[in-house]
Amino acid sequence: PTRFSQSFRQRMRWSKGYLQVTGKYGGRLIKNIFRRGFSCYDLLMGIMPAYILTFVSVIFNTAAFLGMAAAGNDLVPMVLSALGSFGNMCLTMFIVGMITTITEWKRIQCSNAKKIFYAFTFPFFMLTYVPVSFAAVFSKVQWSPIEHTVSVNASQIKARGRIKQKD
Repeated sequence: PTRFSQSFRQRMRWSKGYLQVTGKYGGRLIKNIFRRGFSCYDLLMGIMPAYILTFVSVIFNTAAFLGMAAAGNDLVPMVLSALGSFGNMCLTMFIVGMITTITEWKRIQCSNAKKIFYAFTFPFFMLTYVPVSFAAVFSKVQWSPIEHTVSVNASQIKARGRIKQKD
């Protein structure tokens, strides 16, 4: 996708698909973790959308926060911890984006300024998965084509060095 709106639609389709697959097979995979072993757990973690695990975490943390508030405990440390966790998450995404940008620098087809800009904005892009995933839960998602504005054939890809030829 070359536009954010296209990316949003595409990622919403993916999110909805993960939800559907998890809904159809998740229960059986959970039951079979103890019967058939690690492969069921591995597959479950591969198909389960991260936001399901995040949702469970938010529920538990909200319950803890409300419990502490009801008990009259000081909530400032908990709020600071949550903000620190959010900051660490953004920093981790930035580092992953920067490592990818550096290691793939020559293969990324745009100006150096854009490469740097995209590395810095990568955490914000990843955070857009929150509304995408939320919308996928409540929306009826239908397929619509993603407009492709660049057409590249196999020989052009080889010429750019992306595919190594066999010796």
